[in-house]
Amino acid sequence: MKNRVYLPATVLSKEPFIFISFFEDFLNWKDDFLFWIKENKKYNNIYALFNFGWNYESDDRIEFIKKEISKLKLLDTNIKFYFLCNSLNELHNLKEINDNCVFCSQNAFLKENRYLVTRQKKIYNAIYLARLTPFKRHDLAINVPRLLLIGSYSQKEQDYAKGILDKLQNNATHISKVRGIFMFRYINQAKVGLGLSEEEGAMYAATEYGLCGVPLVTTRNKGGREQSLCPDYVHILDTAFPTPEGVAEAVEHVAKQEFSPEKVRNSTIQVLKQHRIRFEKLIRDIYTESGQGTEKEFKKSIIFPHKFGLRCRLWPFFKYFRGMKIVH
Repeated sequence: MKNRVYLPATVLSKEPFIFISFFEDFLNWKDDFLFWIKENKKYNNIYALFNFGWNYESDDRIEFIKKEISKLKLLDTNIKFYFLCNSLNELHNLKEINDNCVFCSQNAFLKENRYLVTRQKKIYNAIYLARLTPFKRHDLAINVPRLLLIGSYSQKEQDYAKGILDKLQNNATHISKVRGIFMFRYINQAKVGLGLSEEEGAMYAATEYGLCGVPLVTTRNKGGREQSLCPDYVHILDTAFPTPEGVAEAVEHVAKQEFSPEKVRNSTIQVLKQHRIRFEKLIRDIYTESGQGTEKEFKKSIIFPHKFGLRCRLWPFFKYFRGMKIVH
């Protein structure tokens, strides 16, 4: 019996053939992607757009991607690579490796209608939507009164998670899991959203806060989470050594501003639109370069599903129409 496998990618256009994937997922599934390419020789050129699940702002990360791209260039394939960068630092670094780079945050492709501003009472001073894992640095939030933590943890992360939960104030709340379509209800109950990691990727949650009208308190970071938000509603702790006291003070300060949730949301959307404009220009340039496709097909290719359908639960019909499958 034949085995059908869907690759972790979404097809944006078939003529020209354009797909998008997280670069790390592409590397993990590289043999399967190459098998798919070999079996689909009808496509003269394949355009691969890559998001990044983790930043490429540090020297070791830059060296890693240099080596991986060098390996890919040695392969006899008809793939052309494009990098969608989450931060300006990442854009600068990666342009030295590959000219085909665009400042286009993955956070711009959250579906706005999943995140609403409601009139719920603000019962939490802050919300931190993050897996309970060490790099998220939850310990920096332990002095925040009326804190809401939403995030699960694995067995390997159990000791860390229990240690954090034991340190929380009595009026803090932890919820292990909330379905994505209901997340806006919880975000709206908080005055401030938190981003406390020193480095990661673009952190979807930071923009989810903004789309729900909630300002962000963040530490300095590699990853670019603040670059998909309006700076008027982002408070950056300007120190290399943040403390729980500093985070609590920043939360109190931002909460006192009583920003209009509608203004926070609308300003966030305006920033996201700028990233989407750059994405549309990239797709337009690919269509022009390839000499393929119609205007109707171009317009269809820039209608994006939530998170491009990557790393999230998908309906079977989505995979059928927008997935890349291989049959062994």
